[in-house]
Amino acid sequence: MPARRFALKRAQKYLIIIMTLSVFMGCTPQAIVQTPPEKASTLALADISEGLPRDGQWRENMALADMDGDGFLDIVAPPPRAAENGKNMPHIFLRDRKEGRWKEGAFAFPSLKDYGYGGIAVGDINRDGYSDIALAVHEGRVIVLESDKSHGFVEMPFHVKDLFHSRMVLVSDINGDVRPDIIALSEAPFSPPRNRPKGILIGLNRDGSDWDVKALEGSGLLFGDSLAGGDINGDGNKDIIIAPLVDKVNAKFIWFGDGKGNFKAYDGNLMTGDVMAFSARAGDLDGDGKDEAVFRVSGIGHDAKIFLSAYKWTGDGFADISRGLELIEDTIVFDLADTDGDGKKELIVLTTGGIFIYKYTDRGWEGIGYYRLSLAETAGAFDL
Repeated sequence: MPARRFALKRAQKYLIIIMTLSVFMGCTPQAIVQTPPEKASTLALADISEGLPRDGQWRENMALADMDGDGFLDIVAPPPRAAENGKNMPHIFLRDRKEGRWKEGAFAFPSLKDYGYGGIAVGDINRDGYSDIALAVHEGRVIVLESDKSHGFVEMPFHVKDLFHSRMVLVSDINGDVRPDIIALSEAPFSPPRNRPKGILIGLNRDGSDWDVKALEGSGLLFGDSLAGGDINGDGNKDIIIAPLVDKVNAKFIWFGDGKGNFKAYDGNLMTGDVMAFSARAGDLDGDGKDEAVFRVSGIGHDAKIFLSAYKWTGDGFADISRGLELIEDTIVFDLADTDGDGKKELIVLTTGGIFIYKYTDRGWEGIGYYRLSLAETAGAFDL
């Protein structure tokens, strides 16, 4: 199925919503359509997917960045899973505004035998004004590709002492030196005992060409497919938020940063009940300068319910601000974005019935927008 892109015009600004989809044989989602909330208005979204691939397994995520210097965001995708010959490399899709369609850009990538599907992130790692790419390859390695400033990329060394497998990576400055660093989360042990979880890996960017790479102490048993960065406690330092696919007793969701590249896990109880988090996001929901943490969570068992949970730092712990989110049914994926330009992030949720937008207010969560999609259009979604 294609990567779907929709544009929502709000206050002379455009919200771009991208769904990363994969097609699976034998997967049959339940045909349940959520009824739009009474307060939610119907969104006028236009499908502008023309030119994007209509088949393949595009996962785990995609990135948005201006890769050709025209001032507009492009779609940067990792190699699709089980890619055919000639397609096992990153892909960059550019928007042809004259023709109103997408075209794959003519970018040259180094010939590497160990490309593969996984996570992708973009940032100006060497601060030369051009966007570079980081890949976290499933059962492979973290690959860093540096722009050659001429529609091409060369591999930048990223040496890891011990074997580290991941399929989710983040490029963000975590030590305040304005140079983007790399954070990766260990993936599940698909091939034990060779592939054992090693927790959270960080690569501190020394000078744009070398890295100080280490695994965070105390994170060794953690693994998952989702992580985010944000300032959770409002101290001005970047924190790490993960969705660990481990028993809640051993889970450490929030890692507070000291601004120097060191992190300490929050050791309090964040979630209650027998649950597991599958995805995580961070963003300032109420405009107080601190980011809140939002998770997609599931109970244990084949009939367990999937729901969203949100948490706010209070100074000595977290307050659960999830009340109302339990009414959202059949959540597939979600993200946070400022859709109305007020400086606060809204919750964008893709369900089996469509796209919903919720705002957090002093009265709780309020539905502010809805766009219906068919079950066929939402099946297999991995990212939003």
